[in-house]
Amino acid sequence: MSASMLGDMARILRLQFARSHPDECHARAFREGTLPEPTQQWVLEHLLYCPRCTEKYFWLSIRAWAQQGM
Repeated sequence: MSASMLGDMARILRLQFARSHPDECHARAFREGTLPEPTQQWVLEHLLYCPRCTEKYFWLSIRAWAQQGM
């Protein structure tokens, strides 16, 4: 996966977290803007930590790859 694709996925995930995790602390942090823009390392660490996001990331990845013709 290229760095630009990870960056795109990080932005998508950032928006999705707040919608899909209303009771989770990281969703509140995203809404309040207290977390920095996700980096590649942050995305990978978060996916290891949060099973709900891991599943969502998988399906978002499939959708993004399909849209890009990959």
